This record gives sequence, C-alpha cells and structure tokens, in this order.
Amino acid sequence: MNIPFIEFLIRPIRSELPDYETLDEYIDFILPRIIPYSEDLYEEDYYTEKPWREVKDVDEQLDAILHIFKKEQSPHSIKTKTDDQGPDYIMSINGNVQKGNWTRLEKHSSNIIILKTQVSYILYEKSFINGDFFILKKHGEKLPGTKKYLVMGKEARVKNLEWREVVELLYDIYRYRIRFILFVLFIAILVFLVLIRSFF
Repeated sequence: MNIPFIEFLIRPIRSELPDYETLDEYIDFILPRIIPYSEDLYEEDYYTEKPWREVKDVDEQLDAILHIFKKEQSPHSIKTKTDDQGPDYIMSINGNVQKGNWTRLEKHSSNIIILKTQVSYILYEKSFINGDFFILKKHGEKLPGTKKYLVMGKEARVKNLEWREVVELLYDIYRYRIRFILFVLFIAILVFLVLIRSFF
C-alpha cells in the first residue's frame, strides 16, 4: 500500500486557505464548508458550562474576553436575574465580570439566540457549533465599522494562538473531513480491486 499517499489523504494542507484581511471574510469563506458538521442550538451541552474565548482580528489582542453560558432553566425566557439565583450568561473582560442572561427559541429548528448584558439585548443567529468553536452572526445588516460575527473558541484550544492560527484550526474541520472521505473512498476502491482479482 502506498504510505505517502495515505499520509497525503489524512494530512491537512495549509495552502488551501486563501488570504483575507479580516476575520469576517475568513468566516464567510469557511462557513459554507463546515456548516454540515455543526451541532444545533437545542443541543445545549455543546456550549453551556464552559469558557469560550472571543477571537478578534487583531495581531496583539490585549483583552482576554470570555463568554460563559450557564445551563438555561426551562422555559426559555428572558427574565431578570438576582444574585442568589446566579446568572445565565457571564462575560469576563480581563477578569472583570458582567452578568446577564441568554435565551433561545424552544423550537428545535430555531437558530436564534438572544444575549442580554447590562446595557443591551443582542439578537444573534447560530452559524456554527462544535466542541471547539461557537460562532454567532449578529442579526440584520452589517453596519460600517461593526463586526458581522461573534467568534468564540474553546479557551484551552485558542488562548495561546494568534487569530490567523485560530482560523487555520477552524478550517482544519473541513480539511480533515475531506481527507477522511477520500481515504474511505481509496480503501473502498482498493477492496473492490482485490475482490475483482479474486474472481479471476
């Protein structure tokens, strides 16, 4: 069996990702390729009770911004929280904590999630969720000078990475899936050829 060919199939190729200037442009390019592998908002175990580190397209991101989504109590409704009840949503900026809450529509097919902070309500649409990434798109038209996506990565995976390295990590989801499909196809063809030869 051709080992170099097998290694080629399972190894991600760094040069596949085009060069863009902004994180939003990268996400626009990557999302159509990885959306089939996304989880849904109703699968809350994928994004609750864990710290998500916000990723921004600055070369030296000085602020460490964490988002924590506590498990939502049913029914899903926006409600005022008191300190003894605990917040549904926590945003930490360099250790300075803001409390709020979050909600989603109860329908399994819904991609809508609303984040309430001390100063505003923001409506997002789910773009992508897995065990390492949580990407939300702000609802409505993108205004000049604003960000289209809220990009968050699992803190343990992204905290020491530059933002372009995080983009590569996100794109690896697509690379490995394609390589896996090609690998399975190669094995299937190989088995088919072996079976054909066994009959002659």
